[in-house]
Amino acid sequence: MSNTQLYLSIGIPSFLVVLSLLISLFQSNRLADRLDRVSDRFDRQFEKLSDKVDRLHEQQHKDVLMLMEQIVTLNARMAKIEG
Repeated sequence: MSNTQLYLSIGIPSFLVVLSLLISLFQSNRLADRLDRVSDRFDRQFEKLSDKVDRLHEQQHKDVLMLMEQIVTLNARMAKIEG
């Protein structure tokens, strides 16, 4: 076995291992970027949903207050009729 054959038999597999590590690093970076975009989109959707829930809660609170006012008014009228 000559020196050239020795260098090739050691160098080619080493080069391929380093190349595969670089490719997997590149792919993991792409995956991380994609996950960041999905996370940002999820955060925006969650904020929209949270705002909608807050608006519905405020509307429900207003409706309950209106009903309570109506009940108080009706109770006052009933007390006046009975009295």
